[in-house]
Amino acid sequence: DGRPLCEPCYQDTLEKCGKCGEVVQDHIIRALGQAFHPSCFTCVTCARCIGDESFALGSQNEVYCLDDFYRKFAPVCSICENPIIPRDGKDAFKIECMGRNFHENCYRCEDCRI
Repeated sequence: DGRPLCEPCYQDTLEKCGKCGEVVQDHIIRALGQAFHPSCFTCVTCARCIGDESFALGSQNEVYCLDDFYRKFAPVCSICENPIIPRDGKDAFKIECMGRNFHENCYRCEDCRI
Protein backbone atom coordinates (compact mmCIF):
# COMPACT_ATOMS: atom_id res chain seq x y z
CA ASP A 1 0.00 0.00 0.00
CA GLY A 2 3.02 2.29 -0.36
CA ARG A 3 3.66 2.87 3.37
CA PRO A 4 7.29 2.71 4.53
CA LEU A 5 8.04 -0.26 6.80
CA CYS A 6 10.89 -1.12 9.13
CA GLU A 7 12.82 -4.29 8.25
CA PRO A 8 11.05 -6.59 10.78
CA CYS A 9 7.60 -5.41 9.65
CA TYR A 10 8.60 -5.83 6.00
CA GLN A 11 9.84 -9.38 6.70
CA ASP A 12 6.45 -10.17 8.28
CA THR A 13 4.74 -9.32 4.97
CA LEU A 14 6.79 -11.87 2.97
CA GLU A 15 5.58 -15.40 2.28
CA LYS A 16 6.83 -18.20 4.49
CA CYS A 17 7.91 -21.59 3.18
CA GLY A 18 5.30 -24.32 3.66
CA LYS A 19 8.00 -26.77 4.79
CA CYS A 20 10.65 -24.90 6.80
CA GLY A 21 8.63 -21.80 7.77
CA GLU A 22 11.42 -19.40 6.74
CA VAL A 23 10.79 -16.38 4.50
CA VAL A 24 10.89 -17.13 0.77
CA GLN A 25 12.62 -14.20 -0.93
CA ASP A 26 14.12 -15.39 -4.20
CA HIS A 27 12.72 -18.13 -6.40
CA ILE A 28 9.32 -19.34 -5.14
CA ILE A 29 7.73 -22.70 -5.90
CA ARG A 30 3.95 -22.44 -5.58
CA ALA A 31 2.16 -25.71 -4.96
CA LEU A 32 -0.65 -27.02 -2.78
CA GLY A 33 -1.72 -23.45 -2.03
CA GLN A 34 1.62 -22.66 -0.40
CA ALA A 35 5.00 -21.16 -1.23
CA PHE A 36 8.22 -23.20 -0.95
CA HIS A 37 11.94 -22.68 -1.33
CA PRO A 38 13.06 -24.80 -4.31
CA SER A 39 15.26 -26.84 -1.94
CA CYS A 40 12.30 -27.49 0.39
CA PHE A 41 9.89 -28.79 -2.25
CA THR A 42 11.08 -32.39 -2.28
CA CYS A 43 9.87 -35.93 -2.88
CA VAL A 44 8.73 -37.60 0.34
CA THR A 45 10.44 -40.86 -0.69
CA CYS A 46 13.82 -39.94 -2.21
CA ALA A 47 14.12 -36.31 -1.00
CA ARG A 48 15.00 -35.18 -4.54
CA CYS A 49 14.20 -31.51 -5.20
CA ILE A 50 11.12 -31.36 -7.41
CA GLY A 51 11.62 -27.74 -8.47
CA ASP A 52 9.44 -26.94 -11.47
CA GLU A 53 9.06 -30.59 -12.56
CA SER A 54 5.78 -32.48 -12.61
CA PHE A 55 4.89 -34.23 -9.37
CA ALA A 56 2.12 -36.37 -7.92
CA LEU A 57 0.31 -36.41 -4.60
CA GLY A 58 -0.37 -39.32 -2.29
CA SER A 59 -3.63 -39.75 -0.40
CA GLN A 60 -2.42 -37.50 2.43
CA ASN A 61 -1.08 -34.80 0.04
CA GLU A 62 2.47 -36.17 0.25
CA VAL A 63 4.57 -34.89 -2.66
CA TYR A 64 6.21 -37.56 -4.85
CA CYS A 65 8.50 -37.28 -7.85
CA LEU A 66 6.81 -39.15 -10.70
CA ASP A 67 9.31 -42.04 -10.61
CA ASP A 68 8.63 -42.78 -6.95
CA PHE A 69 4.88 -42.24 -7.31
CA TYR A 70 4.67 -44.77 -10.15
CA ARG A 71 6.98 -47.19 -8.33
CA LYS A 72 4.70 -47.08 -5.27
CA PHE A 73 1.22 -46.75 -6.76
CA ALA A 74 1.18 -47.88 -10.41
CA PRO A 75 -0.71 -51.09 -11.15
CA VAL A 76 1.46 -53.98 -12.31
CA CYS A 77 0.72 -55.92 -15.49
CA SER A 78 -0.22 -59.54 -14.78
CA ILE A 79 1.63 -60.75 -17.89
CA CYS A 80 4.96 -58.89 -18.04
CA GLU A 81 4.96 -57.83 -14.35
CA ASN A 82 6.04 -54.27 -15.22
CA PRO A 83 4.24 -51.20 -13.90
CA ILE A 84 1.59 -49.69 -16.16
CA ILE A 85 2.89 -46.12 -16.47
CA PRO A 86 3.06 -43.41 -19.16
CA ARG A 87 6.15 -43.52 -21.37
CA ASP A 88 7.63 -41.01 -23.80
CA GLY A 89 4.94 -38.43 -23.08
CA LYS A 90 2.11 -40.80 -24.06
CA ASP A 91 -0.73 -41.95 -21.84
CA ALA A 92 -0.71 -45.49 -20.48
CA PHE A 93 -3.95 -47.41 -20.70
CA LYS A 94 -4.73 -50.16 -18.24
CA ILE A 95 -7.05 -53.02 -19.07
CA GLU A 96 -8.62 -54.61 -16.01
CA CYS A 97 -10.18 -58.03 -16.39
CA MET A 98 -11.22 -60.45 -13.67
CA GLY A 99 -9.31 -58.50 -11.04
CA ARG A 100 -6.06 -58.48 -13.02
CA ASN A 101 -4.32 -55.55 -14.74
CA PHE A 102 -2.76 -55.58 -18.20
CA HIS A 103 -0.90 -53.29 -20.60
CA GLU A 104 -2.86 -52.90 -23.84
CA ASN A 105 -0.15 -54.81 -25.71
CA CYS A 106 0.00 -57.62 -23.15
CA TYR A 107 -3.74 -58.37 -23.02
CA ARG A 108 -4.42 -61.56 -25.01
CA CYS A 109 -6.82 -64.46 -25.01
CA GLU A 110 -5.38 -67.08 -22.67
CA ASP A 111 -6.39 -69.90 -25.03
CA CYS A 112 -5.37 -68.70 -28.52
CA ARG A 113 -3.07 -65.77 -27.51
CA ILE A 114 -4.82 -63.37 -29.96
